[in-house]
Amino acid sequence: KSTLATWFRGVPLSQHLLNRLYSRARSAGTHALVARNKRQTIDAQERAKAIRQTATAEIGRLSKRELQLIGAALYWAEGAKRYTEHHGRRVIFSNADPAAVQMMMRFFRAVCDVPEEKFRVQLVVAPGISTGRAVRFWSMVTGIPVQQFPKVASQLSRASRRTRPARRLPYGTAQIRIADTRLFDRIMGWIDGLCQPQGPINIEK
Repeated sequence: KSTLATWFRGVPLSQHLLNRLYSRARSAGTHALVARNKRQTIDAQERAKAIRQTATAEIGRLSKRELQLIGAALYWAEGAKRYTEHHGRRVIFSNADPAAVQMMMRFFRAVCDVPEEKFRVQLVVAPGISTGRAVRFWSMVTGIPVQQFPKVASQLSRASRRTRPARRLPYGTAQIRIADTRLFDRIMGWIDGLCQPQGPINIEK
């Protein structure tokens, strides 16, 4: 190539040929860039997968004490915490994430010792969603019989109408309800305990 470049250095090229050369160079550069981006994407996905798998193994098996703390924190974030005339001091946990609901069911059963007959599940689904399908889904997730699901509420908040597609939650939101004032007060006490100053964090090596 270097010899040919020397021989033809003074040979003028037509504009048509120059355009063809520039087009070929741009096309080759574009293909190389796309291929490099694909490789980088695949590498990033593999790194993320490896990090996630390592982090998953770091959690290990949860103790009852750890489950108590997790359940209290989840209820702090997503549970009903105020007395109302309609519900009283009733334990109500609402979420659309099946994994979060399953975690809370472990908390209610293993830590709170809630009798199975005290569980009720109120579903809230968007209009057009199959209520029967939603009930069967959440019954499987929670392990609560469909007979303990009261009438499904079909509604969509005004805020959701503006920001969310109606079928974004195909099974709606599940509200786990337990009519137990004493349990409500216990959970509130656990949350109060989480709020207490703990001092410096002790990191064991």
